[in-house]
Amino acid sequence: MRRSLLALIVVAVLAASGCGSSGGARSSTTDATTESSGSSSAPPSTSPATTAAAGSGTTFVGSLADEAGVHAGSTVALLAAVRVAHHPGFDRVVFEFKDGVLPDWSVRYTKGPFTEDPSGAPVAVAGSAFLEVELHGASGVDLDTGATSYTGPKVVPGGSATVVQEVARTGDFEALMGWVVGLARQVPFHVSTLLGPARVVVDVAAP
Repeated sequence: MRRSLLALIVVAVLAASGCGSSGGARSSTTDATTESSGSSSAPPSTSPATTAAAGSGTTFVGSLADEAGVHAGSTVALLAAVRVAHHPGFDRVVFEFKDGVLPDWSVRYTKGPFTEDPSGAPVAVAGSAFLEVELHGASGVDLDTGATSYTGPKVVPGGSATVVQEVARTGDFEALMGWVVGLARQVPFHVSTLLGPARVVVDVAAP
């Protein structure tokens, strides 16, 4: 009797351990320059949508809902680079910052036309759908020394990306940076952060 009871317990434990499921895999944490350093990804938005790249085995998890994250401290995050790259199943836009400092961020779908802060000059962005990226507590210029940290272009082309058309800067004023990601169409997206170096990463579905 005792052996039968022990056998039942063992069977139950083995059955429970086999029920776990990893679910759909998130998009890869690499871009054209290897975005694989320790991540502190934000949680997925509500109402997630998934897309799979044909033949790649990669499942993208994202949604159309607004996303935001809080990271900023007393130190302004200095933008160092903006990159765009395509990966199986998604396009990736990377905002890289110096000295391991991340800003607060918010990303959401919006409509044009767009203007530059603070001048009010019009900013043309290629695409049919637009993701507005706001980086709070961030700048392309060291506000203490006046040294420029971001020397890249105001408009970053999509390059190898298939959905991202271009990324255009719409402002850099009083530690608030604005960028707009122009897309060929509205698709699910997901935002995460990575460290070593510090990065805010915007992934958009590109099956």
